[in-house]
Amino acid sequence: MGASCRRRAEAATAATAPGAGAMSPRPAPEIREAWLLAAQEEDAEAAGWCARLCEDLQGAEAFAASDGLDAFISVAMGQSVKGSGGLMVALAEALTMEMSEFKVAIFETLCAAAQWPSLKGRIAGCGVLGVITAKLLSPRPHPPSKALMARLCGMLATDSPEVRQLGDTRRATEFARLREQLIASGAVKALVAMLSAGAIEAASAAGAIEKLAEAASEEISAAGSSCGSTGDSMTAETKEREHPNESCHGTFDKTIQELISSAAVPAMLKRLVAPDNNNDAEDELVALEAIASSLSKLMTLEGCTELIAPITEPTTVEDLCKVLGVASRGHHDLGGFSEQRKMVQHLLRCLHHLGTKHDCWPEFSKDLAEDLYGLLLFRCAAAAPFLQAILLKLPTSDSAAFLCYFERKRLHQALQELMNNSIDVGSSAAVIKILDSFQQCHRCGVIGSFPACGNCKLVAYCSKECQRSDWKSHKLQCQKIAELTNSAGRIRKEILDSQGNFNVALFLRAFQGLIGFAVSFVWDLGHFLRNFPINICQSDPTSHTFERQVDMYMLSPFGS
Repeated sequence: MGASCRRRAEAATAATAPGAGAMSPRPAPEIREAWLLAAQEEDAEAAGWCARLCEDLQGAEAFAASDGLDAFISVAMGQSVKGSGGLMVALAEALTMEMSEFKVAIFETLCAAAQWPSLKGRIAGCGVLGVITAKLLSPRPHPPSKALMARLCGMLATDSPEVRQLGDTRRATEFARLREQLIASGAVKALVAMLSAGAIEAASAAGAIEKLAEAASEEISAAGSSCGSTGDSMTAETKEREHPNESCHGTFDKTIQELISSAAVPAMLKRLVAPDNNNDAEDELVALEAIASSLSKLMTLEGCTELIAPITEPTTVEDLCKVLGVASRGHHDLGGFSEQRKMVQHLLRCLHHLGTKHDCWPEFSKDLAEDLYGLLLFRCAAAAPFLQAILLKLPTSDSAAFLCYFERKRLHQALQELMNNSIDVGSSAAVIKILDSFQQCHRCGVIGSFPACGNCKLVAYCSKECQRSDWKSHKLQCQKIAELTNSAGRIRKEILDSQGNFNVALFLRAFQGLIGFAVSFVWDLGHFLRNFPINICQSDPTSHTFERQVDMYMLSPFGS
């Protein structure tokens, strides 16, 4: 593990320790002393301290106010305290030399500060992106450094989403120019190539590509909105459909086109479908999680129809379902489901968006149903919305057939637990509502719209054959339930007058019959409980007979 990875791991450990969070506010003299020590002595430890300080907004702004940010930018641009060096020296070093621990800590500090909108423009506009690009294109492989440069490319070439919503056209133009600089230098192609490299580089490259595509999508949407407001004869939607990567002003979006020509999405899919087993399993999972997250995000972007075209192909959808099946059952190299939970969540969202937004649905097979059923039993939150979308897409008869692969009671319980934990309450409630709209055959368990037993009205059968086969075990309960229903109805009639109001005299007259019925009820209940171990406990707990007997025990307190 490189020095930068160690520092980030230590920072993450400190941040997650009990009672610990972001670095507590530091006085300005201490901050100035730290960055001066780092800049003058090239102290990697002091520079790493500054990086951790900038993980918090208050610390980052205090660091910038003490002139530390400008000093670190100068160091990144090749300047030294003695005044020697310069941009050309920095570019030459980036292309030909490996980064020292000190330089890595300097760029980590810039990366930490660039996450804050108030400092992002200041860092992006200083020209340091050229040095970052040079290091990204360097033929000397150093995975931690390349991963750091990839993250910086994604952060410095795209503005923060909350700032983009403000509509600052001048700022948007500056960031668009930075993206053009990345394209012209070949950095985007380098990012795509990193998807097939080590796990650390692949994860960082996927995140950077996602940011670039998101920024380009928002530009296309903004251009479409302004075009639509001018009253052109061709609407923004029509132009996007005919020319998916061309804005309403006729300017072809170079970022999207560069990602398409570089085959960014096919490279992501290739890594996701065929993971690199030579990498550490934990590191590879981080890469797969980042790639799955990026693909899921790309599904939601506007103006990226051609970019995501490889994902919408039927063979790709089936490949994603296979990856989902392997992950939900626990891949032997990448660990069990608990280790792959995040990746599975992103895959489910990706499949959900493919179906609902692009009408690219997988085959509604038994394997898919069993995978979703298992994920719901593991309380996987993203499985409920996907199952809801499938059930709404399918006709009623096909929905019932798809639900036959689920064990109804356990599914209901899993969805209820998701609701109790405030996880996807709406989707879980919708699936429960759909599930409750179907009956389950009391004999074979098939789900559908079936008629209830004509006598007790409480159980349903899918066919007369199932009803006849189950009559031997259902007969006594059916008769007792019918007697209970009829007795309750008769007593209700006996204690109500002609206007339907409660009458005390009629109630006392019927009270003797009510006592007799209660005594008979308790007698039959005790008889059934004495015979319960014989009726049920001797059955095989895995058999359908056992489940039906337990169901009947829960259904009625009467036994033979």
